[in-house]
Amino acid sequence: MAARRTHKKKAPANARRAPGKRGSGARASSHSRSATSGRPPGSRRPHVAKKKTRKPGSGRAATIAIVAAIIVAAWTVYPVLRIQYQQQREVQSLETELISLEDRNAELRQQVDELKTPEGVERVARESLGMVKPGEQAYVVTGGMSGETSVTVPGSADDTRSLARRILDAVFGFE
Repeated sequence: MAARRTHKKKAPANARRAPGKRGSGARASSHSRSATSGRPPGSRRPHVAKKKTRKPGSGRAATIAIVAAIIVAAWTVYPVLRIQYQQQREVQSLETELISLEDRNAELRQQVDELKTPEGVERVARESLGMVKPGEQAYVVTGGMSGETSVTVPGSADDTRSLARRILDAVFGFE
C-alpha cells in the first residue's frame, strides 16, 4: 500500500498564532529536540526578566550634579536673603526706636503744657532755680540719700533675643 499523506489545513491569514510559535505552522516531530536547550523546537521559553544594566558611574554623576545645583542655588540666593534679613532687622530696630521717640515726645509735650500754666512755672522756679516767694525761707539739704537708683546690667539687651534670632543674626551678619 502506498503511504498515505495527511494534509493539515492552513490557518486563515488573520488567525493569531500562539505566542512563542515560530515558522509556517509545520511542526517538527516531537522526537527531535534542539541540541542546545533540550526542548522541542518551537516550544515556548519561560519568561525571564532581564536585569537593567546601568552605565558605570551614572548614579554618581547624577548625585554630583544635584549637589552642585544645590550649591549654586544657595550661592546665588544667599546674598539676596542676607540683604532682605538685614533690612527686616533694620526696620524692626527703627520701629522700636520710633516708638521710644514717640513716647519721649509725648512726655515732652506734657511738660510743655505744664510749663504754660502759672503753677508749672512756679514749680520749676522753686525746684530748679531755688526761688522763693517773699516771706519764705529756703532750706537746702545736702548729703541726703537719693530716692532714685539705677542699675545697669551689661549685655541685657542681647539676652532678650531668642536663640533662633541670634543664629540668624550670625548667619546673615547682622550686628
